[in-house]
Amino acid sequence: MPVVKRPLSSSGIRNGETEGGVIFILGYELPAGWASAVMTEVDFVSDGLGGYHTEFVNSITFGHDITGKIGGYIELFTVTSSAPGFKWQGQLDVGFTYALAASTQLDFGCNFGVTKAAPDFQPFIGLSRRF
Repeated sequence: MPVVKRPLSSSGIRNGETEGGVIFILGYELPAGWASAVMTEVDFVSDGLGGYHTEFVNSITFGHDITGKIGGYIELFTVTSSAPGFKWQGQLDVGFTYALAASTQLDFGCNFGVTKAAPDFQPFIGLSRRF
C-alpha cells in the first residue's frame, strides 16, 4: 500500500515537505475467533535540511470481537530510523473498535510507550472507512 503526504504550507504542526513510503500488511484468522495482523512500513521522511531519512515501522496486532459491533485489540508497535541519534521506540497499544456500518468503524484507545524514547502515552480516536 503506497503512502504519499502531499505538502501543505509549513506550520507549527506540519513541515511543508513531500514525504511517503510503502506499507505491507498480512492479516490472518486464529482459532477461537481471534485475528492477527503483522505490518512493516518503510517511510522516507524529510530531515528539515533538504534531505530525507528512512523510518522503519513494524507491528503485530491481536484482536477479538467483544460484542456484535464492538471489538478490542492489543498491538506491539516499533519505530526505528536511519536519522543520526534516533532511538528505537517501542509501544504497547490497546484499543477498541465500534462498527458504525459494514465498511465504517470508530477506533479509540491509547498507545503506551515501553521504551524511554517513545511517548509515555497517546490517547486517540479515529474513523476508518473501507472502500
